[in-house]
Amino acid sequence: MLKNLDRVKVVLKNGEDGYILAECPSIPGCRSQGKTRAEAITNIREAAELCLDVRRGEGWPLFEEPHTPIDPRADVIELEL
Repeated sequence: MLKNLDRVKVVLKNGEDGYILAECPSIPGCRSQGKTRAEAITNIREAAELCLDVRRGEGWPLFEEPHTPIDPRADVIELEL
């Protein structure tokens, strides 16, 4: 479990298949989905914690500047880890 981290931005948007897609742009490769918004948020929280555990173990920077702009139609929330 992570400690001493505040919040990360999460981008939520509707997928073509009806699922809610979730991504943490500041954590490379950190994506998930859910059938509902609540499930997507639960899943992205777990994915973010796992991604950061791996990055920490490999000695990589935990966060990076996002390389792509956020879709203005997406919903952006802050997630506490």
